[in-house]
Amino acid sequence: MKLNIKNIPREDLENLYLINKKKIYFLMFFLICILVVLSGSLMNIRVINSNDGKMPVKCTYCIEDREHFNYNNDSEIKYPYLSDRIKINNMVYSIGDLVMYFGFGLLIISCLFLIYMSYKEEKLIKRLKKNE
Repeated sequence: MKLNIKNIPREDLENLYLINKKKIYFLMFFLICILVVLSGSLMNIRVINSNDGKMPVKCTYCIEDREHFNYNNDSEIKYPYLSDRIKINNMVYSIGDLVMYFGFGLLIISCLFLIYMSYKEEKLIKRLKKNE
């Protein structure tokens, strides 16, 4: 059953329009968040591929395992600024890791907002159908 637009109050039509407009903006924001996550992933892939398949770790934060190797001097590796060199709470992160985490956080926020706006729109449509 379709809504008859002629019988809907102007205020409700404006609310529907604004809800859909916000959803479109947040869908664009969602796509930007995906690009942020992908750029962080590409940073990590770039540094790992350039350094014989292992993520370099600044020697002051030495980690011994198969996926990492330690270095003392930035000239020993390619792309040292993308290596694991940012220490937060006894863990070592790269710029690519932080960019990915930031993108994932924004993705979660945008998903929650889109779910909320869809719920709000559905609630408004149900009320309008009920009033017909």
